[in-house]
Amino acid sequence: MAFHIAYRGEYPIFFYGQGYMGSFEAYLAAILFHLFGPSLFVLRLGLIIIIALFLVSIYQLTALLFTRNLALVTLCLLSLGSQDILSIQLRAIGGYPETLLFGALELLIATWLALSFSRDISGRKRWRRLLIYGFWGFLVGFSIWTDLLVIPFVLTSGLLLVAFCWREWRTWAPVCVIVCFLLGVLPLIIYNLTASSYQSSFSYFLRVYHSDAAGNAVNHIPFVQKAVGALLVSIPSATGANPICPDRHLPLFGLFSRASLDCTLFQGSWTAGYLLLFIAAAFLNIRAIWRLRHEAPENAAAGKRQTTIRYFARLMLLGSACWTILLFTILL
Repeated sequence: MAFHIAYRGEYPIFFYGQGYMGSFEAYLAAILFHLFGPSLFVLRLGLIIIIALFLVSIYQLTALLFTRNLALVTLCLLSLGSQDILSIQLRAIGGYPETLLFGALELLIATWLALSFSRDISGRKRWRRLLIYGFWGFLVGFSIWTDLLVIPFVLTSGLLLVAFCWREWRTWAPVCVIVCFLLGVLPLIIYNLTASSYQSSFSYFLRVYHSDAAGNAVNHIPFVQKAVGALLVSIPSATGANPICPDRHLPLFGLFSRASLDCTLFQGSWTAGYLLLFIAAAFLNIRAIWRLRHEAPENAAAGKRQTTIRYFARLMLLGSACWTILLFTILL
């Protein structure tokens, strides 16, 4: 697709044969083809750039919410992972690297806007904030066109802005967000205005929902089987468990055997540990916010607000992960 864009004058809105996943990766690769020539290395170079920008964004987000030392530790942890995680960074299949980058950027921008909000700001700073609001809106629209999996990050970052920057919604900020959002999501709008009902993004989504990974139609999958798949496959593979057993060795996916027991224990224990850490982190942040609201002295209002924003932003980061898992469980 990148070759067709670069040398054949084609300008697809989505990846070929799809109506729901934007072709941002292909356009980025087409630009690099013009600069360095077409090759597999140059194709993957675009993915490496996206992942590098994601690492920079997650470093800045972690430093903003915690400390720079923890941000460095986070980068070290993100440099590790299973073969499936690392291979995604080199496979130009669309969606995955961009979702990481755009999700981190949306939370980073929303957190910065919340932390830097003040009633008494100069006109120059006010215009700069309007530009940043516009960039956040454009990023939201553009990321939705690229991959709908980014929606949990859109909702949590938007909730952060509504909770702590609500005074600015009586200024030009909402207009900047809406206009720039429409610019970002414009390819998706244009496609659905010109496509037939069968080829609309919603129709494509329904067909994907009722098909397997190979695109073959399947009957309705019971929710219990979806939950088992999410707990024993999706969460371990997404968080770096290695090795991941084939589906046929898991409960409800194949015949029960000794391998099924070993796989269930390993991947189930991994998921249990992940969920315990997740619940503990959510509990600590909720308790901290509650204590700040009821126990912090009133004469430390500025510091109380900053600390509350950080705890709430951490909670929104956890919420993004939780909603993503729920979407995978319910829809896939």
